[in-house]
Amino acid sequence: MHLVIVILFSIFNCMIGTSQNFNGLWMRLDLDRQLMMTPRFNILDIENDNVQSFEFDTLYEEFEGPASEYFSLTGEGTSNGIKWHSNNHFTITEEAINIETSTTENFERAFIRLSPTVLHDGETLEILLNSEYRLKEYGMDQTIRFGKEYPIGETPRINRILGDTIQLESTQGIYFLSFYIKGKRVKIIPISEFSKNKMVIYGVSPDNRYVVANKIK
Repeated sequence: MHLVIVILFSIFNCMIGTSQNFNGLWMRLDLDRQLMMTPRFNILDIENDNVQSFEFDTLYEEFEGPASEYFSLTGEGTSNGIKWHSNNHFTITEEAINIETSTTENFERAFIRLSPTVLHDGETLEILLNSEYRLKEYGMDQTIRFGKEYPIGETPRINRILGDTIQLESTQGIYFLSFYIKGKRVKIIPISEFSKNKMVIYGVSPDNRYVVANKIK
């Protein structure tokens, strides 16, 4: 009897693990800068047995086959499986070389599902681009302003420097805070929604927490 219960429980877990839907747009999260893992892409477009990895209008690679097989092969190291945290968030465990110790270690790479940005209250992009926002959550205290170079000492950072300029960029109806250093894009953060008084972003923490930036100007 116990054996039957254990077998049924294992089958049920497998069914849960395989029932998640990869289809859609996904973004990779950087969880640990100490490890030598810097894929060329930020965004994945998955449709059935086709995976495209790109950064806005630049396509880097295309994979024909199941997404689960793609993730088992991706990266410089060896993948040890996929763990779903929700239908919008999963992680894969991989092996990589630690830059400081030159040893091979396991680490997690996270992926979050992207959704079109919602604009409330009849806000227009022109209004948004001329506004400033205060981001004061999750250990951050930053002023976000688009298209203006930050003076030394005020450069935005979330645990590390993000960039000296922030641009608003989009793909497929999804808007991003795009951070540049000396004209080169180095980081993107997706925007969930804009309203009259705030901007909501996500993809800044391993647990995919939503963070509010309040409008100040």
